[in-house]
Amino acid sequence: MNEYRNFAKLIKYSPKNKWAGVVLGTVEVAPPDLQVRVNPKLLLKKHQICIAKEKVIGYTREFNIKGEIKEFTLENATIETTSSNTEAGPGPHKHEHGTIEGTITGQAGTFEFDGTLKWTDELKVGEQVILIPTNQNSIFFLLDTSFYY
Repeated sequence: MNEYRNFAKLIKYSPKNKWAGVVLGTVEVAPPDLQVRVNPKLLLKKHQICIAKEKVIGYTREFNIKGEIKEFTLENATIETTSSNTEAGPGPHKHEHGTIEGTITGQAGTFEFDGTLKWTDELKVGEQVILIPTNQNSIFFLLDTSFYY
């Protein structure tokens, strides 16, 4: 969310690039040679487009997710036990399983994941995009793709 605030400040405090309203465009040439058609007479070339980094393939971002476990599915899992009260003798033991599904009830537990997200897709020909032009239409800020329900 901080990126959007910074972007808004960039637009607000840039003296030569006043906000002129939101427009929609259609990707005609995919990156890296990006071209976006705004109307029949205006085709933007990549040097006229400032693109949000979340739209660039290979962009990575770190994350931390915390939550509550409610349901789970394991496929082809190996479960290791450490019980010494099994017929096979003292543990640990490994047991192969197919799919294990279930709903955890009662004290379900929590989880926390740290990791990195990597964007593996990019703008595609035909996608509609949200653009904010400067008042001179010299630079267009490409924010995101759009769609209608």
